[in-house]
Amino acid sequence: MALSHPEIKKTFTRFVIVSMTVMTILVLLIAGGSVRLLLLESIRTEQNMRVQEAMASLQQYVQVRANQLADQRSIPLLTQAVLQPDNLLPSAEDLLNELYLQQQLYQQKLLDFSGAVLYERYPSEIRDYSTRDWFDLLSLSPEKTAAVLISGSDVTDIDTDASNEPYLELVVPLIYNGQTEGFLLTAIGWQKILRETQLKSALQGIVLSLGEPGGQGHIRVNDAALVLSPDSPRHEKLGEWLTLNQSFLTLPVYFQLDESRIDSLIYRHLLILFAVFVVMAIVITLFVVSRGQRLFVMPLENLRQHIHLLENGDQQEISTPDNASKEMAGLIRQFNRMAANVLQREDQLKQTNRQLIENQQQLLQSEKMASIGTMAAGVAHEINNPVAFVLSNTHTLKEYIDEFSELVDAIEKQDWQQAMGLFHQYDIPELISDSRDILSESQEGLIRVRDIVASLKKFAHADSEKTELVDLKTCIEFTLKLIWNEIKYVAELTTDLLDDIQVEANEGQLSQVFANLLINASHAIQEQGHISVAMRLNHSSVGSTSVDEPSVDILISDNGKGMDDKTLQRIFEPFYTDKEVGVGTGLGLSISQGIIQGLNGRIEVSSQLGQGSTFTVTLPLAA
Repeated sequence: MALSHPEIKKTFTRFVIVSMTVMTILVLLIAGGSVRLLLLESIRTEQNMRVQEAMASLQQYVQVRANQLADQRSIPLLTQAVLQPDNLLPSAEDLLNELYLQQQLYQQKLLDFSGAVLYERYPSEIRDYSTRDWFDLLSLSPEKTAAVLISGSDVTDIDTDASNEPYLELVVPLIYNGQTEGFLLTAIGWQKILRETQLKSALQGIVLSLGEPGGQGHIRVNDAALVLSPDSPRHEKLGEWLTLNQSFLTLPVYFQLDESRIDSLIYRHLLILFAVFVVMAIVITLFVVSRGQRLFVMPLENLRQHIHLLENGDQQEISTPDNASKEMAGLIRQFNRMAANVLQREDQLKQTNRQLIENQQQLLQSEKMASIGTMAAGVAHEINNPVAFVLSNTHTLKEYIDEFSELVDAIEKQDWQQAMGLFHQYDIPELISDSRDILSESQEGLIRVRDIVASLKKFAHADSEKTELVDLKTCIEFTLKLIWNEIKYVAELTTDLLDDIQVEANEGQLSQVFANLLINASHAIQEQGHISVAMRLNHSSVGSTSVDEPSVDILISDNGKGMDDKTLQRIFEPFYTDKEVGVGTGLGLSISQGIIQGLNGRIEVSSQLGQGSTFTVTLPLAA
């Protein structure tokens, strides 16, 4: 809808106000963002150092206990208990009950060479450790030790009753004659590690994640709810996750910054800048609006009126106002030239459109005639067979009539002896029965010829605009009659058609689509093969509509040579064909796709080279 003069003035004013507002906001954002980046970089460096120190402390904690556990495996009784558990395990249990790491009692387990638990200080659910990642490594390399952080716990120690708590697993192999004969394992609960290392205190104000945040098996140190105080303003938040350039027990280390303090400081400065820029924006806006009325609004109103005239097909040249700017005067001159060109091109487009419609109809009819030419030999053969046996039957009937005539002459002469002789000689009851059969066969043959001619007439009908209710089963059956000669010598045909399935279409065009697909299927079969035609009801969207509606799928399949991916991508292009020269025009599938899309349907194809193809035609059912 065209804007009136007051509306153009209001729109221009709103545009200037919005532009100044956006510019002010952008300046504030850029200024605030620059300061914020500097502060963030400083805090990021400081907190990165704190995290590195905390990780070094945690690594040292693990290393000290791993070394002490490695010293404990040198106790001969432990290795002997693994080799002779029936005799020495009770003595080993007494020893294990008294083993400390750094003056602390942890969960300790004695495992045999297969990873089965022989002893454990505290009851747990895990009885077999053969599936652990360290099991194979330590079995083959007894000189190594393993430290693994497990996200999920079977540990119940004297300091915690928590379940599903992460824990640290320290393992050393028990060696005899250079071979791993068992394992000594210590499990330390995560909360105990945090208490003993005072890791939360060292990382105060920092959220730490061992493993990818939110990923499976990650472990958090601190929480956002603890880092931010309950009375923090709403705009305060934690920053993005940062990666530490070192890992802990193969787990990547991530940490988050507390950006709330930075945002609070920037917020106060931005308020001052905002007040200054608002005053400046108001002054600039008043100036721009007053000048813009003369330079832009009045010329635009004049241009709007002439555009409205051009929409209605009326061309009037715009006069350039004296107060227009140089740019606006140039725009008016360009509009005058454009208006003249638009009207000229509109006439050319109308003529071109009419010519395209005529060419499209001719192309459609030409492809249809080409299809009829392909089927001509088959149609002639199908008509010739019934005509031939009708002629033969006519000749036989002529002989029967001659014999009946002799009998009638004898009866008229009342020569009953001759009549009875002829009656028995010619076997008159048999002649009558045979005559009826001949007439019935002749009638069926002529009906067959009539059906073929009627089908051919429907197929060749050139009226592409008229649509009607078409019974799909009937349409497919009479198409098969037309092209039967193309199929019967190369393939066995099976059909699975549904009764009373109707679509809104042009029967001749629809028959052309099925003929093209069936002829292509027969050409794809190099030796005796198989072609199937089936119908399936479904409730899927078809065409351009996004609403589910009842539709029908017509599947035409063959077990011919199939198509490669390159051919599948171009199969619906006009004039593209993979057949030999003279066999196809390359228009059949393109025209078929256009016909089906015109019925708000679609054609899809699936094919594998050397295994055959399936074309699926989907059409909406008639209401």
